[in-house]
This record gives sequence, structure tokens and C-alpha cells, in this order.
Amino acid sequence: MTELANALKTEISRLARKELKAQLEPLKRSAAQSKAQLAVLREEVGELKRQLKALEKKTRRPIDQSAEVQKTTRQRFTAKGFATMRSRLGLSHAEMGRLIGASDQSVRKWEDGAAVPRLKFQQAIFALRGVGKRAIAEHRGTTSN
Repeated sequence: MTELANALKTEISRLARKELKAQLEPLKRSAAQSKAQLAVLREEVGELKRQLKALEKKTRRPIDQSAEVQKTTRQRFTAKGFATMRSRLGLSHAEMGRLIGASDQSVRKWEDGAAVPRLKFQQAIFALRGVGKRAIAEHRGTTSN
């Protein structure tokens, strides 16, 4: 009986391997084709990058205009950072609002985190990041006269 069981077991294993091999062969071919296509696409991308670099050298400016957009979108607005900037500049809520073209209530909501400024206000806020107290004082002097 054990010889029959062993023979049956080996025959089942052989048939299972044969069936598995038959099903795996198309998958292996497909994977190989995909790898070949991927290699071709990588080469094309590399060639396009080289062409772009050559064009940028000729024109002496970046071709990709979205790079400028990405520079502005890399900056993040945080309520805490906005409050810190306002206090660093020594501005009241109303003064900060006038400076960026918003109401003092909006400034308070932005600082409290109850609201997020629209893109045009965020750009105005980002523009103020490099400004110091002296520039703000000069701006106050020119607007009050």
C-alpha cells in the first residue's frame, strides 16, 4: 500500500509541476516583455532630459515654467508661523490685514487656525516673510502721509 501511495504522490507532484510550468510560462514571457519596454522607455526619458538640458543651455533659462509655480507652492502656510511673523513685525491684526489686503477678522481667523487664507493672500503673506521691521515702519510712514 505504501508503494502505491508513494507512486500516486509522485505522479500528482509531477502533474502539478507540469501544469504550473504551463501556466507560468506566459507570465514569464509577459514580464520579460514588460522589462524590455521599461528599458526602452527609460532610455527615451533619458534622451528627452538630455535634449531639454541642451535647449536650456541654448536659451540660458529653464524651459519648464512649472518650476516657478513649484517654488511658490513649496511654501506652506501655518497659523503658528503667521502669528509669529505678525508679532515679529510688531503689527496689530488690523495693520497686518491692511498690509496684505484682508480684514483684521480674517487675520485673527488665520492665526487661530479657524480658516486658511486664499491663494492671493498666501502669496502676499509669503512676500512679507523676508521683510523686516524697518521696511514695515517705512511703509507705515509713506501710507500715513
